[in-house]
Amino acid sequence: MRSATEAPSAPSKRLFSVEEYYRMAEAAVLRPDENLELLEGEVFVMERRTPPHAACTMRLSSLLFAAHANRLSTIAVHHPVRLDDHSEPEPDVSVLKRREDYYRNAHPGPGDALVLVEVSGAGEAYDRDVKVPLYARCGIPEVWLVRLLADSIRVYRTPENGAYRNVSDFGRGQTLSPSLLPEVALSTDDILG
Repeated sequence: MRSATEAPSAPSKRLFSVEEYYRMAEAAVLRPDENLELLEGEVFVMERRTPPHAACTMRLSSLLFAAHANRLSTIAVHHPVRLDDHSEPEPDVSVLKRREDYYRNAHPGPGDALVLVEVSGAGEAYDRDVKVPLYARCGIPEVWLVRLLADSIRVYRTPENGAYRNVSDFGRGQTLSPSLLPEVALSTDDILG
């Protein structure tokens, strides 16, 4: 029994590992039709993929596939990236280092990512305030946040001390190139549609 002078303790969160997250899915604790991802041990319901969101993701992946023909990278759409033991987000589009096994034995990790892209509508704050800082802390070299409501693309580069040192906004009529793939030039108009 607690004494009158003892302050009540605050409840703590129960965080999950990637392995526990997988076991919950296998045990049907998490439904297969739920659009979920694990970030820093917490399970989040992702923004519904609206037609504009899906169209932008398809457009961007098509542009990257065409620009990356015969290059040393792989384009993945809604594919998990295991950042650490407690985080496995599913970016809308990932540009990854090419591997002969196409990541058959393990999902790509931070060292495999060249660019991660999040397409954001009403859920932009979640991507900007939760996912982008996590990507910076894990050393992802570049993140593109396609801001459908703002009709622009925010580019985060150079992770340092858990934050991106360089943040730039690209509007319509501009050209965008990943810093690690400077030969690839994409029109913002083509990405935004």
